[in-house]
Amino acid sequence: MKTLKESLLDNIETTINSGNTSIKKVIKQFLDTNYKVITNNGKFTISAKPDKDGLYNVTANDSVYIINNDLEELTNGLFKFTNIRGSFEISGSKSLKTLKNGPISVLGGFNISRCTSLDSLEYCPRNVAGDFICLGTKFTKKDIKAACYHSWRQITDDDK
Repeated sequence: MKTLKESLLDNIETTINSGNTSIKKVIKQFLDTNYKVITNNGKFTISAKPDKDGLYNVTANDSVYIINNDLEELTNGLFKFTNIRGSFEISGSKSLKTLKNGPISVLGGFNISRCTSLDSLEYCPRNVAGDFICLGTKFTKKDIKAACYHSWRQITDDDK
């Protein structure tokens, strides 16, 4: 049996070429249900077409907060976050198992505190202009520095 992603991606070229926006509607619905953007307009930007990996790119011009702490993955497999021009706040997401398809760059802070199901920082942002916060997790400053090329400060339980 195919996953939702596989079923949708089977028809992605036909959908895009026919001008149908149903995939972007599914992405928007997922974003609106699970995240909140704290901006003047509160919107995400979704790329016009998928990238070479078949995923749409999603950006936000300000901070993004998760509002569904029961997610196991950051996306529904149809998109990936690229650049967040504010903070990316997913703390308290105890069911989150992976950072796959998370942002590449965050111009504010990146907070994964109390994401206790995360086993790895693989797929974390490569650049965090603010603080990279991992309180209540197993990650150390050394782990953050190995996974993230740049962050202003690394805040972990080993600060205590």
